[in-house]
Amino acid sequence: MAEQKQWKELSLNLALFWGRVVEDPKFAGEGENECAWINLETNVRELAANGQWVDTQQIIPLLVTDTNKVGVVKKYVKAGRELSVKCYYKAWEHNGQKFHGLSVMTLELGRTPFKQKDDQGGAFPPPAGG
Repeated sequence: MAEQKQWKELSLNLALFWGRVVEDPKFAGEGENECAWINLETNVRELAANGQWVDTQQIIPLLVTDTNKVGVVKKYVKAGRELSVKCYYKAWEHNGQKFHGLSVMTLELGRTPFKQKDDQGGAFPPPAGG
C-alpha cells in the first residue's frame, strides 16, 4: 500500500473579506491591551433549492488587537462603513476560558454612508419650483 504524501511545511492561515460594518465597533481593555470587535456583513452567492442564485448575508466577527489599528477603528469605523480586511484564524485562552476568532492583520477603509443635510442650512438647495 502506498504511503500517503503529507505537506508538513506547507500551510496557510489567511482570509480576505470585503463588506460593510453592521454596527458600531465594540471596544474592550485599555492602553496597549485594548482591542476592537467589528461585525462585517458580506454576501455569498449560492444556488438555492429552486435552482435560482441568491445572495446570502454573512456576518463575520473580526478582532483588532494592534494598538495603531484600534486607534483607526475608534476614529474612522462606524456602522455602514465599507472595509477590506486581511485576517487569520486565532485561538487563545483568557482566565481559563477558550476563545477563537478572526484576527485582523490589515484593514483598508472604504466609503462611508452618504448623509444628506437637512434644508435648514444644509449643503443642498431646495428643489426648483417647490
